[in-house]
Amino acid sequence: MKTKILLIAFVPFLLTACASSPGTQIHEDMVANADPYKIGVTGLSISDFLGIGMNLKSADMIFAPRTNTVVMEFKVQGNTTRLHFSRSDRDLLLAAITSYLESFEERTLIEDGKQDRVYGTFKSLMEWGLLTVNAKATAKVHVGYEFKKDSPYFILIVPEVANELYNKGSVIKQSGYFQIFFTRSQLAEFGEMLIQEYLESTLEEQNISRASSDPDMY
Repeated sequence: MKTKILLIAFVPFLLTACASSPGTQIHEDMVANADPYKIGVTGLSISDFLGIGMNLKSADMIFAPRTNTVVMEFKVQGNTTRLHFSRSDRDLLLAAITSYLESFEERTLIEDGKQDRVYGTFKSLMEWGLLTVNAKATAKVHVGYEFKKDSPYFILIVPEVANELYNKGSVIKQSGYFQIFFTRSQLAEFGEMLIQEYLESTLEEQNISRASSDPDMY
């Protein structure tokens, strides 16, 4: 019985040791050694590259277990665009979503003045391209809300940013400025797919094991 108790107590330690075996290259926040897969679709609206208009769209939500990253893939004026949300990015977004929804329910959202960055800013890996995705940059994403015709929208603002691959196989100099808008219903849908527990629950649906397959070090 003592042996069984000891083995149970040491399981977390053993799994950690396996994951960090010499010669193993892993991301510090990896949750499973598996390829990215689609976890759902979220509705949203996107402006054009001048920040004008609201075009109703949808975005594929993809989970990358090796880096514990959620990738939101959508089109902006024909350009396939991907924003990568790390765990810390998602924490900021979820805190912002919670605050926004509470203010919405309490009717304390401010209609006048700029509130488009009120919830903060984070840096996100962004990839984009027209015929092929061949541009990459670290974009600053501003989080806030804005009223349009008396209706509030939770928004993400992505300013222009230089392409790191320009003249390295890509002729794109920089990205365009755009905004992403969410209604309250769309935001709830989007937010659910940012929650860590939800993401980890999808592993079982994909028949993905979280156990390490690395040879044991003895």
